[in-house]
Amino acid sequence: AADQDDAASQRNIGVLYHGGHGVTRNYSQAIEWYNKAAEKGDAAAQYALGLMYHSGQGVFPDVSRALVWYVKAAEQGHGQAQCNLGFLYGNGEGVTQDQTIALDWYLKAASQNHVVAMYNIARYYYRGRCSLEQNNMAMEGLKKAADRGDPDATRYLQELQRLIQTEQREA
Repeated sequence: AADQDDAASQRNIGVLYHGGHGVTRNYSQAIEWYNKAAEKGDAAAQYALGLMYHSGQGVFPDVSRALVWYVKAAEQGHGQAQCNLGFLYGNGEGVTQDQTIALDWYLKAASQNHVVAMYNIARYYYRGRCSLEQNNMAMEGLKKAADRGDPDATRYLQELQRLIQTEQREA
């Protein structure tokens, strides 16, 4: 199927090489297969390429190339790519630091129930960078995810509770 230009199959072969599942891990092969799928518009493959360029897996780390692939995936609604863009803009990594753009990307990811994005929105609120309404949306999402047994959401809620307690003691 991959040889017949099926993007999902190409991405899946990339996943196999990327993780070493059933084959010897080979980042070069992973990039080659992800690239084939990404060029066809496969958001998951675009995200995977962004991640490999961002972290330097099989390639020299290149945040600008990571950014290109993250944006392509994020514009198609890929939640993790949106969250990663929030991180890049929030930290000024490879882009001019812009908390407003970072928050916009986090909000897009949170609207898809992305737990890390929700956590970051709540942190923005406690730093005075977003509205109470945005914080409440994020906290509600984190609580729902924690209630469903999501360990990350549970951990993030505990971290936020510690943050609140620390701020109250310092006030």
